[in-house]
Amino acid sequence: MITIFREIALKQIVTQKSKDIALKQLHDQLTELMAEIEAYEEEKTRMLTGFALRGGEGGQMENLRRQLDGESSRFFVRKDELMRQIGEVQNLREGEEIPAGSVEGPRVLQVGDDFAALAKAEIVLKDGMVAEIRDGA
Repeated sequence: MITIFREIALKQIVTQKSKDIALKQLHDQLTELMAEIEAYEEEKTRMLTGFALRGGEGGQMENLRRQLDGESSRFFVRKDELMRQIGEVQNLREGEEIPAGSVEGPRVLQVGDDFAALAKAEIVLKDGMVAEIRDGA
């Protein structure tokens, strides 16, 4: 007999409460990101204006603009990702089980145990509470 550590899948049962919490978190992240975008765009405008007022060369100005626009695009990629996640959460059906990560836990392994069944362990959560423990072994 030996004790090993194995990954245990976490699953979440979708409820209206869990959807509301997830949507609030995503909307909060989106609001924060929009504030960051606005602040960055203002800083970008200040930097470009300051560079032009100092007599910056056209080629250097264009390089700076491209660099700043590249950073702006990363913000908008993140915004698109948040919008996609919001849509996914809105489309979840109550009662559906969705992946929610994993944890590691110990398991006593003995001769004759079904090793493949060890990977089937799951903890099912409902509104933050353990609703079910499924141990494949």
